[in-house]
Amino acid sequence: MKKVLFVVTVIVFSVTGVTAQEVQESFEKGSKGWWTPSKQVWSVSNDKASEGKSSLKFNCSQFPEGAKGIKYQNVGMKLSAGTYKITAKVFVEENSKVTGFSIATMKPFKTVSIKFTKLAKGEWVDVEQEITLEKDASNVVINVSSNPKWGGTGTFYLDDLKFIKS
Repeated sequence: MKKVLFVVTVIVFSVTGVTAQEVQESFEKGSKGWWTPSKQVWSVSNDKASEGKSSLKFNCSQFPEGAKGIKYQNVGMKLSAGTYKITAKVFVEENSKVTGFSIATMKPFKTVSIKFTKLAKGEWVDVEQEITLEKDASNVVINVSSNPKWGGTGTFYLDDLKFIKS
């Protein structure tokens, strides 16, 4: 019986693509697990979605005075040490001036940038970046800088965010 249960479990995990080495967020459960002090800028939206019904929306026409960036964070997300391929789907609005965002772990601090400068606007585009964590990490943050070189104002949507361990 144990052998049959093990085989069924392996088949289920193989078919669904779920592994212990992949963390994913499709925002279908709303903002559960995520937090931001800037609810007027970050929201889980049904306006656009790559798959499913929801995505994360960044909509900012002006940064608060003195703000260096606007973040959206998940303090409960944990990643074990190792190298990850971060993949996501991004939809940048046609008139948006935002040039990208960063993804970071805060404990310990490690960051990578996703740039929009060469991406098509007005359609869903796949993006990816690699990050290597020397130690187990937590507190994942998505941040848009107020500096137009690294972020800026505008509207974009983020969906199907995945951390895939190599």
